[in-house]
Amino acid sequence: MGSFSHMIGQRVAKNRIRPLLQGRPEQVYLITGPEGIGKRMFASEMAKALLCSQPNENGGCGICGPCRYFEESTHPDFIHLSPQPGEKNIRVAQVRDKVVSDVFLYPQISSRKVYLIEADYLNEEGQNALLKTLEETPRSVIVILTVSDTDKLLDTIISRSVTVPLTPNTDTEIQEILLAGAGLSAKEAALVSAVSKGIPGVALGMAGDESLSEIRTVVADLLNVMPVIRYSDLLSVRYGFFEENKERIGEILTVLEMGLGDIAILISNPSRPLLRVVDKRDNIIRMIEKNVITHLSVDRASAAVSAAARAISSNYSFESSVCTMLLSIQKELSHA
Repeated sequence: MGSFSHMIGQRVAKNRIRPLLQGRPEQVYLITGPEGIGKRMFASEMAKALLCSQPNENGGCGICGPCRYFEESTHPDFIHLSPQPGEKNIRVAQVRDKVVSDVFLYPQISSRKVYLIEADYLNEEGQNALLKTLEETPRSVIVILTVSDTDKLLDTIISRSVTVPLTPNTDTEIQEILLAGAGLSAKEAALVSAVSKGIPGVALGMAGDESLSEIRTVVADLLNVMPVIRYSDLLSVRYGFFEENKERIGEILTVLEMGLGDIAILISNPSRPLLRVVDKRDNIIRMIEKNVITHLSVDRASAAVSAAARAISSNYSFESSVCTMLLSIQKELSHA
């Protein structure tokens, strides 16, 4: 199996790298993307392919000696630079000992040497120590840098690198990752994927988060009772949940929009098998019929959620933003 073939998503980045792996690669690469996107995994698979004796379009062959050594973390021509245990940054001494003074030594078992450096942990002194190596890299050396925030890097390092950005995965890709590696049901995977912002590391971290399941339960219950709940309860007890979980308001609003999406689905197809948030299907269907809820009213309710999200991000009053949203949703689901 090729190195990249088991990695879900990142098609654009893979397509950019493949020709270089089988041709004459550049000498310095910069893998960018948000924390949790999989930069280190991508860079490691890239390094494996660059050290492989017979790489193919999917990366390393996985069979040759260099690939086996790499998989066993014993490849002598692969150097991975990250902070030492208990340290926040890569020490300048590490850069000098493991990179600067090492690059001119010949490879031992592969045709080249590969250095993978987690550049988020390089301070300015460490970057300056590395810079001369990047300016005069031997042809037998390839340096792969990973970084979440390119603003942390010196312009001279960026200018000497081929940048390969990793972008957020689609909901479908995140669900595939979760179904394969987290043991979630399809409904659970759909919920997590929607709030993960397309970041595999975030999604996998949420997979065992019971509080996300609690958010779904509370939102589902809120939608179930929305047409009949009294204003006083809506703006006190129900608002209280939003206030108590203010630090997770982004996730709550996302789940709320998903719940409204479920209602829209039931308007068109009451027998739709997979709903992401709504649980009491029959109750919601009766609510739709009784209040003559239409797609337009659901769209207006969703717009109220989006407006609240924008207001909160702009530092408008949290209480006012949430309460206005709740009243708008109730109006749309009660008097459509």
